[in-house]
Amino acid sequence: MATWFQSKIRFQQQDEKGNTKTINQAYLFDAVSYTDAEARAYNYFAAELPEFQLIGLTKMKFNEVFFIENNAEI
Repeated sequence: MATWFQSKIRFQQQDEKGNTKTINQAYLFDAVSYTDAEARAYNYFAAELPEFQLIGLTKMKFNEVFFIENNAEI
């Protein structure tokens, strides 16, 4: 059975007018421990964002998870 962790990040982003906005986002990671989830989160976000803060890591309980591929018909 998979163990899921919700990772919350915060980063700064500039809009079209040059104003800086603070963005908060949440992601799910399948991991075996908090340490593994934290490492996976840092590896994933470091490739996408130059600067970010990991502000939360919470173990989640789900009964079922459905994967839907992009461009798939539902």
